[in-house]
Amino acid sequence: MRKIQEKFDTSLFLGTLPKGCQYCQSGSKIVLFITGLCERPPYCKWYCPISLERRGKDIGFVNELRISSKQDIINEAKLIDAEGAAITGGEPLIRFDRTIDYVKSLKKEFGKNFHIHLYSNSVSLTKSHLIKLKDAGLDEIRLHPSFKNWNKIDECVASGIDTGVEIPAIPHQFRKIKVLIRYLEEVGAKFLNLNEFEITESNSRYLKEFGYSLKENTIAAVKNSEKLGLKVLEFARPLKLNVHYCSIGYKDGVQLRKRYVRRARNIAKPYESISDEGLLIKGIIFREKASLADLENLKIQLIQKFGLDSSSLIMNNEKRRLEISIKNLEKITKFLKQRSFSSGIIEELPLNGKNRIQMTYTPS
Repeated sequence: MRKIQEKFDTSLFLGTLPKGCQYCQSGSKIVLFITGLCERPPYCKWYCPISLERRGKDIGFVNELRISSKQDIINEAKLIDAEGAAITGGEPLIRFDRTIDYVKSLKKEFGKNFHIHLYSNSVSLTKSHLIKLKDAGLDEIRLHPSFKNWNKIDECVASGIDTGVEIPAIPHQFRKIKVLIRYLEEVGAKFLNLNEFEITESNSRYLKEFGYSLKENTIAAVKNSEKLGLKVLEFARPLKLNVHYCSIGYKDGVQLRKRYVRRARNIAKPYESISDEGLLIKGIIFREKASLADLENLKIQLIQKFGLDSSSLIMNNEKRRLEISIKNLEKITKFLKQRSFSSGIIEELPLNGKNRIQMTYTPS
């Protein structure tokens, strides 16, 4: 009888984790959203968690960044020291040429060991697709098929691409999942991934209509989804199939955090420090209605009076403030108050431009 293993208390599995999951655990995969277009099959459209911003729109993102060119993908992969990519959507196969192009480009740029996995609902998946995906270098495919399309799992296994199924842990589907596990073992699939069922802004109305509610002390997890995941793991203990249950808390608290840390290390300015959550921490100096000239004059005074290096005290013209290290801010707080300037410490997401959202502010 196999033992259920744990990662950080919120990722539970039997056997071996899929390779794609192993990379995600370290935050070393870019999430490559090919398109928001999808066939919207009836078996999954009612709970689709894709945001309204992306759903039904032919737009692409790499991590949180809108894609304007293929180089954006390469650049973002370098910024997180990526070891792989997770291709998703919508349905990536709807823009198959784009998907193939991205797979080939990533393999060319980063080498054959750059691990790429792809999610698909399998509705439009053909043997021709599989041949081309295999030739392009796709390492792993994760299907979310209807129960009428299980033959697509067989075809993926036969293609030589590592094949598994990834579905949400929907509380009332235990019987179906048991049958699915037996089938996956029979055809030689490598794994079953169960994701904690998620309530989002875009699906909350439909989930409530079907009687689903939030788990206590959470903002997105469906009640009893985790219980189903544990029940499935117990069922699969005597079997051979690799089974993985991944909670929402794990995706946000471990995978995303580690990806932020990797990115922050590559973009942090000399005066910015990095929190355990991967946020960029720094001091800011500002005054309501202060002009850029006022801030520039203050900068000169601070450099002269406190011997600060000009590279450690930076003007942010867009936000009309000076930015400084926490250590140096502590030295000058009294001086700033005497001149009616406010100051404080902020934490920001380690993103670019408008995406660099301020998460916290603490006055000094």
